[in-house]
Amino acid sequence: FSLTHSADLTVRGGLVYLNPLGGVVRLDGLLRRIADIKCDPLELDPTSSEGVPGLTQAAREQRVFMANAIGTGLGECPAWMPLLPRWCELLFGESLKLESAPSWWCGEPDSLAYVLENLDQLIIRNAFVRHSAHQVIGRELYGADRDRIIETLRAQPWAFVAMELALLGYAQTWAHHRIVAWPSVFLFFACFHRGKIEVMP
Repeated sequence: FSLTHSADLTVRGGLVYLNPLGGVVRLDGLLRRIADIKCDPLELDPTSSEGVPGLTQAAREQRVFMANAIGTGLGECPAWMPLLPRWCELLFGESLKLESAPSWWCGEPDSLAYVLENLDQLIIRNAFVRHSAHQVIGRELYGADRDRIIETLRAQPWAFVAMELALLGYAQTWAHHRIVAWPSVFLFFACFHRGKIEVMP
């Protein structure tokens, strides 16, 4: 499996191709990681430089298999996170195998009360926006900004989710002309293939 950027892909004659060094390779399928709205500038967001022009049409005509079709980003909606443990119990009669990050949907009165009392230990996110670009870190709010977010939470509690702050590891990093400890996250992609998990190059 190849891990690529959108710029490495092209659609020609309704077919999707990868442009590695030395030629093009037709793709039968792909696993999309960019937001639904940004995946095709021809049909969805003309201002997006992240997508692949023509990808939506190729998927619609079933000329490429998209493992996470356009619209499945709804599954990554932050609003689902606080509900996962309950849904797992309800649907399967068991607890989650991998514990979900502690989170609270502010649309529930008890959850909203907890969030307002513990704002300094939480991150506030839009419940329906997958990406975290607009998240608010509670401990960084002061004065009017803090009052404004509390007022917003009380006015539209259903629109927000709160999550515990993640504790990040630190790595030695060269920054500002010296070596400093810098927060770090290790991100990798893995695929279950033929009975075993393989980390993708």
